[in-house]
Amino acid sequence: MRFSPEVISILTIKGCNGSGCHGSPAGQNGFKLSLFGYDIAADNAMIAGRRIDAAAPENSLLLKKPTFQVPHGGGRLIAKDSEEYKTLLTWIRQGARRETDGPRLKRMEMYSSEYVLAGAGAKLRVVVIGRLSDGTTRDMTREVRYSVADDTVVRVAPDGVVILDAWNFIRRPLPQIAITVVPTFGAALLSDARTLRLEPGKSATLELKAENLPADAAIRVVGLPDGVQHRLIGRQSSTLTVYLEAGDKVPSGNYEIAAEAVIAGRRAASPVIALTIGTR
Repeated sequence: MRFSPEVISILTIKGCNGSGCHGSPAGQNGFKLSLFGYDIAADNAMIAGRRIDAAAPENSLLLKKPTFQVPHGGGRLIAKDSEEYKTLLTWIRQGARRETDGPRLKRMEMYSSEYVLAGAGAKLRVVVIGRLSDGTTRDMTREVRYSVADDTVVRVAPDGVVILDAWNFIRRPLPQIAITVVPTFGAALLSDARTLRLEPGKSATLELKAENLPADAAIRVVGLPDGVQHRLIGRQSSTLTVYLEAGDKVPSGNYEIAAEAVIAGRRAASPVIALTIGTR
């Protein structure tokens, strides 16, 4: 059992490494994951510490938290008899290794790609097939996150069953509904900088390295205090340069910031950078 993609996929599908949970720049309750699993090494180091009980794998916090055997702010995310639980338990029993070798995902295909739903409680089961780098295929129906243009009209269950909400359909009829499949493998935004100093009235630049980032991805810096402006000033191959400028009256202090790329509604964030504002 591999840490990536098997374990990372579960964390992504369940929203654990999303921006509203442990994938936020500050994490949650001392537990921080990289956004959508872009930093596999850091995620493994964070999980393989006190959240793994090698002597008694079933007592691992990685299992007890999402099953709500102990209090968990995110609620109950998986059941003890689920495939996700079995995957996590197997990975822990095998030593919780940071193993990522193996074929890589090249593209995904969804069947049926187009379908019209009409009528009360109409359902459709979709299947997602991944094409891997070694020429094999993989059923990824349960390994992706599904998003819809309007979740008040249609719902998609984790097993790929699309369910039309008849009441909303009658209230706002649509000829067809598009479903977007979001893979758990994605772009990454990296930075060697862990600290940055900025003086009031002065400027600085932040160098970023992009992996699998579309050219039209929007780049921004989150966590900046009022009075600090930023803009992308350079984009050469996989290197991005962000310009930061502090106003004369920006308050001194320490802040946690992160660069963030937005791709088709998803976000890839850099590791947290400690920003200090003040004179030397």
